[in-house]
Amino acid sequence: MNPFNYENSEYSIVIPCKNEQDNIGRLLDRLRAQTAYRSDVPIIIADADSTDHTLTIIQERRELFGMNITVIKGGYPATGRNNGAAFARSKYVLFFDADILPADDHFIEQVLGLAENKQLDCVATYIKTVNGNWKDKLFWAAHNVILSMFPIFGPFATGMFMCFRLKTFRDLGGFDERIILGEDFDLSHRVKRSKFGVVNNFILNSNRRFVKMGYLKTIYMYTKVAFSKQYRLSDNKEYFGV
Repeated sequence: MNPFNYENSEYSIVIPCKNEQDNIGRLLDRLRAQTAYRSDVPIIIADADSTDHTLTIIQERRELFGMNITVIKGGYPATGRNNGAAFARSKYVLFFDADILPADDHFIEQVLGLAENKQLDCVATYIKTVNGNWKDKLFWAAHNVILSMFPIFGPFATGMFMCFRLKTFRDLGGFDERIILGEDFDLSHRVKRSKFGVVNNFILNSNRRFVKMGYLKTIYMYTKVAFSKQYRLSDNKEYFGV
């Protein structure tokens, strides 16, 4: 007998994070403003031993607004997301990075509506930068065009945001924890094309990794992730040193 009740609630949210004091409060506030939000929506934060005020800010939001937040042990993104998903008992699990924001208050409602109407297993979204220059805008515009052509190139989603039907997520084995960078592409690329979709909305991200690592190196790493399983299995821990 399957121990998980997928229909217990419509969706859960999983957020891996580490030292995100400048971002986690804004994300939680934006999630609370969503038209699909209810105070009992489970928000599972997989914290990788933050040493700043991240946990204090989370606790403040939980106490002030009565948010159903659980903090668990995290790690690198694959581990954090898997740990969070293990607690989920909902039909869908929505993965958000701590440093992104839904573009508007209808974002989750639209994602779940698309997943339900089309009976999809995975839903991705387009990306915009909130503080980038023309190079950032050009990069994400190109990303969005390629994403819109997933029937040709195959499904892929970034860990910044992805929505999974929880049963499918578990059937696929979750994120490959051997992968430091590219675990999101690896998992989403295994979804059937007929069961993958892109919501006509956006998440807003920062350009901090482009600034920290440089544009050419970051784009090189993203490209290698898409085309090389061997590269995805290599040591890319430097990517998260920002």
